[in-house]
Amino acid sequence: MTSPLELMQVVRDMVAKGALSMVDEANHKPGNRGAKPKVGGHQASSMSSVDLLMALYLHALRPGD
Repeated sequence: MTSPLELMQVVRDMVAKGALSMVDEANHKPGNRGAKPKVGGHQASSMSSVDLLMALYLHALRPGD
């Protein structure tokens, strides 16, 4: 049986993959070839935020919060 923690990790990984894919696509679309990347950011800190929000929304918060 899958634990709640394992399920949260699966969802977190899907969110991380989607977010990083969007940044990569924006930087490498045909209109940006040979140009400096247009989209950057702080993906590492964003992924830390995903971990915190996953725990908050899927574990700590209750109906009515």
